[in-house]
Formats: sequence, C-alpha cells, structure tokens
Amino acid sequence: MPPAPPAGNLTRGRFTATQEWLKGAPGDYYSIQLLTAGAHDVRRLEELLARAAEKDLRLSDFYIYGVKINDQQHYRLAYGLYPTLAEATQGIRDLPAVYLQFGPYYRSVERMRSQNHQ
Repeated sequence: MPPAPPAGNLTRGRFTATQEWLKGAPGDYYSIQLLTAGAHDVRRLEELLARAAEKDLRLSDFYIYGVKINDQQHYRLAYGLYPTLAEATQGIRDLPAVYLQFGPYYRSVERMRSQNHQ
C-alpha cells in the first residue's frame, strides 16, 4: 500500500501523479534520484519543484514516491525517465546546479516501485 500524500501543493500533485505513473512505467528504465526528505522536511521538495520552471524543466518530469527509513516516512524526489543507464548518467550531467547539490544518482523504475510499497 502506498504511503499517504505529503504536504505542499506541488509535492502532493507530483506524488499523486507518480502513484499512477508507477503502475505502468517500464521497470527497466531509469530515473535520477535527487533527494530524500523526511515527512517533516517536505518543504525542500516543494522548493525544488517550484524552481523547475525557472530552470526550464517540466514539472511533469518530476516523480515523488514514499519510502520508509528506520520506520519513519520519507519521500524521494526523482527526475526524468531514461531507457538506458548511459542516458540516465548523461541526464545527471545535464542537471542544473541547484539539483546537483544533493549528489543525484540513477535509480531503476522497478526499484522506485518496490520502495514505494514499503
């Protein structure tokens, strides 16, 4: 069962869209994990989503899903959908600096899906 939606209008909207997207997204594709935030720190996700337009990034290319860490609810922010690892790696290099500060790395869609059901 997926976790409850987080606070914040943009964050909640992308979380809800991601829940639908994960149902049919190709598991062997990759996305770029940007940040993990605790339920108490969702404002960081909201701020990064708000900056997407000014960085010429589409909000619809961001994904938010839930994960439990030490029995605490957290939310992960991911960006993009890439059919190969090489494209995901290039996608990381192409990210605006504001998104690089958290040490992004690739994550398979299947892993995102499995973590979302914790």
